[in-house]
Amino acid sequence: MTKPLITSKFFNRWLISLLIIFGFLLLLRNSFSYLDPDFGWHYRVGQEIWQSRQLPRIEHHIFPVAGQNWVDHEWLSNLLLFLITDLGGYFLLSLLFAGLIILTWWLLARSTIRHWLDGHGDCLIFWLLLIIGFVACLSNFGIRIQEITVLFLLILNLWLAKVTRQRLWRPWEIIALPVFFWLWACLHGGFLIGLAVIITWTFFRGILYYLHRHQRSAVSPTNLLPLKTIKQSTIVAGLSLVATFLTPYGWRLYSFLADYQSNRAYLKFIQEWQPMTEAIWSWRMLYSLFFGMALVLLYFHRRNQAKTDRQIIQWLWQQDWWSLLLSLIMFIAAWRSLRHFPLFFVVSLPWLAGFYYHSWQDCHFQPSRWPAYLKWFISAVAILSIVIIPISTHWTNQPTTDYCAKYPCSALDYLRQSPYHNWPTIVDYGWGGYFYWQWPEKSIFIDGRLPQYPWRDRTLIEHYSRFFIESDIKDALNDYDLSVIVLAQPAPVKFNWLETWLLGRGQQTTDYETSQEVFRRAMLKLPNWRLVYSDMVATVYVRQ
Repeated sequence: MTKPLITSKFFNRWLISLLIIFGFLLLLRNSFSYLDPDFGWHYRVGQEIWQSRQLPRIEHHIFPVAGQNWVDHEWLSNLLLFLITDLGGYFLLSLLFAGLIILTWWLLARSTIRHWLDGHGDCLIFWLLLIIGFVACLSNFGIRIQEITVLFLLILNLWLAKVTRQRLWRPWEIIALPVFFWLWACLHGGFLIGLAVIITWTFFRGILYYLHRHQRSAVSPTNLLPLKTIKQSTIVAGLSLVATFLTPYGWRLYSFLADYQSNRAYLKFIQEWQPMTEAIWSWRMLYSLFFGMALVLLYFHRRNQAKTDRQIIQWLWQQDWWSLLLSLIMFIAAWRSLRHFPLFFVVSLPWLAGFYYHSWQDCHFQPSRWPAYLKWFISAVAILSIVIIPISTHWTNQPTTDYCAKYPCSALDYLRQSPYHNWPTIVDYGWGGYFYWQWPEKSIFIDGRLPQYPWRDRTLIEHYSRFFIESDIKDALNDYDLSVIVLAQPAPVKFNWLETWLLGRGQQTTDYETSQEVFRRAMLKLPNWRLVYSDMVATVYVRQ
């Protein structure tokens, strides 16, 4: 008997390898398709740290709060971002951030298959959910520091799951986890989510232990931990909390991040912080519907007495309830803010894939049974896709010049050489980081670092929003003594049929008015202001 040209085992590995390469190239295309508004200030702050050999502590770029304390809660990430870019350019930085996401998805897929799918990597619903989640998260990816929190939250979740399975903390873990949190607190402010997770996880284990011991309640053995392990968990959580106070900023880190909770106006005005209802027609909504459907099916399985339903309930009874609880918490967080969707995905995928896998045992994806010609065809399509993506990617190693179609390159050069270069200036919020990067000596009204910073009984982003309320623009310009305005040209507004049908958007003329159009219309009514510069990207107004 002749040996087949493509064996089943080889083809499976070949297909997965092509999928990883495809995902990596897709991440690169996504990364190079835009320049993140915060990249500029991340790079410049990292450069300042490297050159001065000290962390920034006093604000000097935003003139309303100049001289006040500033805490860079991403100082280590900014420093690394600058050093990597200085070493290998924007191209190397893009490669590393794409690799960070591939590592995250690989760890997630590997853990899910091993512990939730009984080692069966051929579950079709799992791959479907994995791909949907990957595409849904693309808008959150690129050169974005928040990717670090996505990876670290996944590692923490896997770590706690391992402790639950082993029912103990190893001595080195009791030391390593606080160090892990110290590093996280230096890299990104998302460490607060991690602290909330480990503290809630410890409290959850303690409650289950108490109910089982004193109330004689029926608790799954998977959820129960010995009292000694719960005490160790409390110590680990406490040491992790203490470790975050040992960062260079100390307690001031918490004082700065508390501003995000004291006034949450930024959730309304910054697009990525807006609720899921603002992205009702999206892959994120599709994945959320899968999650919601699983909850509904879980309820009916619980009430149904059929044999198959009892088997599913028995399987669920043997799983760690913490996974479902954390998924529900993150689902609410993601629904309230699009920014949290990747966090919701990485904690919910294992439970969600496991639920559907055990609900539909016949959902196996078996390419090993495909005929040879189909295997060749699928391989050819995958390879062709991998070839097409690099061709359609906007490769660049010069972000200072290659993204001028979206950033005010020419307007900034004009303003720097004009008589108005020292006048009090406000720029479009999304361009604040670009100005910090290209013109660090120039003070402006606001940038992406401090939208939540309190000033005059409001946050800076609330003050900024006044410039897009037509009746308030004149008073705002006078109140803040501004003399120069750099604003983006209006972009067309589009609505899909679902937004129109469900949310009623696009049915009134005002729905198509952008904030830039409102501002421009108001400026025509102010005789002491004139337009001195305009191109396809930006406009510049100055006070007479």
